[in-house]
Amino acid sequence: MEEDSHSISTAVNYFVAEGAIRKAAEAFVEKVPPFEQDGVRDAADRLYDLFYQYSGWKPLKLKRNKDQMIQQRQIAEEIHQRKVDQNRAYPYDDERILLSLIRVGDRSGARKIFNKMLAAMFLYSPKQVVVRARAIEMMGYLVRAAVEDSPLMEPLLERHMKWIEQIVDTQDFDDLCNVLMEALDDFMNSIFLQGVNPVSPAVSKALDYIAENYTEAVTLENVAQAAGLSTFRIAHLLKEATGKTALQNIHYLRIQEARRLLESSDMSCTDVAYETGFGDQSYFIKQFRKWMGITPAKYRKSCRIS
Repeated sequence: MEEDSHSISTAVNYFVAEGAIRKAAEAFVEKVPPFEQDGVRDAADRLYDLFYQYSGWKPLKLKRNKDQMIQQRQIAEEIHQRKVDQNRAYPYDDERILLSLIRVGDRSGARKIFNKMLAAMFLYSPKQVVVRARAIEMMGYLVRAAVEDSPLMEPLLERHMKWIEQIVDTQDFDDLCNVLMEALDDFMNSIFLQGVNPVSPAVSKALDYIAENYTEAVTLENVAQAAGLSTFRIAHLLKEATGKTALQNIHYLRIQEARRLLESSDMSCTDVAYETGFGDQSYFIKQFRKWMGITPAKYRKSCRIS
């Protein structure tokens, strides 16, 4: 890097460690043009793209790794702050705040509160069995509150049992955090779509299907089949219950997921378009602007400035 003598010596030492003669390594490094500071980020982005190309990994895998790093950082910061404040009490009030954020669709805010609660669980008792028990208790509260709001949220109970099985099988705190984050995403998708009072079990089935498959090429025929109704009937019921068509409900979830990716990852807009099911960048940009009133690029920039 420009004006960084340490990076020069580091590069020379690297080549020497790999078997090069020091004088030859120094001569080679001296010929390499220095990077300007702005160029370092461009080089990192290029390396990121090359990794996609040669590793065969899907962008989703790297995105999940990025999400996990953000989660670990937020939990570590909360644990540190709680130790400084000598606060080991479990934040019961945060459970209600978390549910409120989920209901209004604030995914980023919900994740931050969720991570705060995980940190409190760990500080209350770092024993894995106790943390697992508290995690099951917390997810149970969220599901119970959702079902109380609307009996048609009952399918959450079945998924809750699967989450419990995964939580019980976790081996350490990091593994538990990853499982809980996936459970939270699943829960949020259901809450976003179901609202507070869908009018029929058929609508509930249709919305569940959309929540589970919105990143795929979902058609009205698929939704109707899942609901056990004709396309005409389910289209009418969805519009009546949610105020949105089937496609609009699909786009709603895709845009919410796109927002999360733009906020928490370095994926390109093209990758975000494909990962969220749009498949075409120009169509993705058009729909994002329609729902959010801003382009994906400007949205990402505004998030990072704030």
